[in-house]
Amino acid sequence: MNLTQLRQCSRQIWESALHAANPATCIDNTLEVHGNVLSVRGKELPIAGKLIVIGAGKAASRMAQVVEEKLGDRITGGLVVTKYAHGLPLRRIRQVEAGHPIPDAMGVAAVREMRELLRGLKSEDIVLCLLSGGGSALWPAPAEGITLEQKQEVTSLLLRAGATILELNAVRKHLSAIKGGQLAAWAAPARVISLIMSDVIGDPLDFIASGPTAPDTTSFPEALSIIQKYGVDVPPAVVERLQAGARGQIPDTPKPGDPVFRNVENLIIANNRLLVDAAPDELFVRVPSWRNAIEGKLGLYRTLAPLSSFGLLAFTPGSIPNRGMPDDVLAQYRAIAVSTDYFQTGVAENEAFESNLTEVRNANVSLRDMPLILISRGYWDAMPGFSEIENQQAWQAWNEMQSEMLSLSSNSRQIVAIESEHNIQLQQPKLIVDAILELIEATQE
Repeated sequence: MNLTQLRQCSRQIWESALHAANPATCIDNTLEVHGNVLSVRGKELPIAGKLIVIGAGKAASRMAQVVEEKLGDRITGGLVVTKYAHGLPLRRIRQVEAGHPIPDAMGVAAVREMRELLRGLKSEDIVLCLLSGGGSALWPAPAEGITLEQKQEVTSLLLRAGATILELNAVRKHLSAIKGGQLAAWAAPARVISLIMSDVIGDPLDFIASGPTAPDTTSFPEALSIIQKYGVDVPPAVVERLQAGARGQIPDTPKPGDPVFRNVENLIIANNRLLVDAAPDELFVRVPSWRNAIEGKLGLYRTLAPLSSFGLLAFTPGSIPNRGMPDDVLAQYRAIAVSTDYFQTGVAENEAFESNLTEVRNANVSLRDMPLILISRGYWDAMPGFSEIENQQAWQAWNEMQSEMLSLSSNSRQIVAIESEHNIQLQQPKLIVDAILELIEATQE
């Protein structure tokens, strides 16, 4: 495949992914309306009462536009919150711009207004909830006894300490009056339909935008243990609330099976897998097994499949690579690996990376001087149960693997995400976006 063909292939993959993830496409594939009947993935709901539209996220305004176009004057009222400078013209749904990624007073005021909008709804009413990336920060509702400033401080402290997005959201849900399924209680007994554009690997409903309409799988004791794990000095009011919750003195967030979710549906309308599947199979011929390996083994890295066609290798290692470890350390690692799904996935990732690296190196089509960017984590979290020397050996083995990947092209460079560990795409997404844009520009020269 020559450079011109690679450019064409890259553009087709990119455009296919953009079209698939466009809110207009996603919502058109999910919602239909005929007279006063709303059809949601084929399930018909009569519009017999109020129809309220709420939402939060960086795509909230565009999602609201599409909903307005489809539902028109059937919409009784609504309010969506998006990031500053991301607003779009709306006619029937009110729009507020607020702070992201650090929540601010505008977001707090918008949530208060939304709660009033939901007050007094009846069982015949429908609430359409539009969620996308950034929704957690854009819907701040500090729990009783907690201030916005304290939540901001906790968020900043945990981010600097290296907490994952899942850990961060577990804590935030227990300092909030809306997250972790609590919005569902505000809207009850109305019918709630959440249309969700997922930006979280694996689509865990209770972590996308901190799961305002989904049953929460975390708890007060877990949130408290995360604070203790990182040893961060959070405000006393935060510690007091988490300790009280862990003792059962404060009701926890609603869990799976709670009656509050009886009339709630959470629908994923866009995710990473959708982007991969959007591109025709024939566009993935440059490295034949890459897509299969990603779909079959690398569940956390499906988003990389379309990017591989123009030379982007963006890796966020979530586990210790096998190569270069002493046999006893490797045996210990495999013992841990079989104990949880997370580590089982990690083993599969490492094995597939190893296989793919070998195949790329031995493929008939060489990368030659194709632009290649390797994005790697900025720091290594010590593995529990491993000595300092064993962790150093694991870190060295991973660095050696990265050096091999960089050697695939004479036109390669490495970007170190100094503020990230496992989830670079969540903790420093701008690095990923900038690298993609750089490579697109390079292939057009």
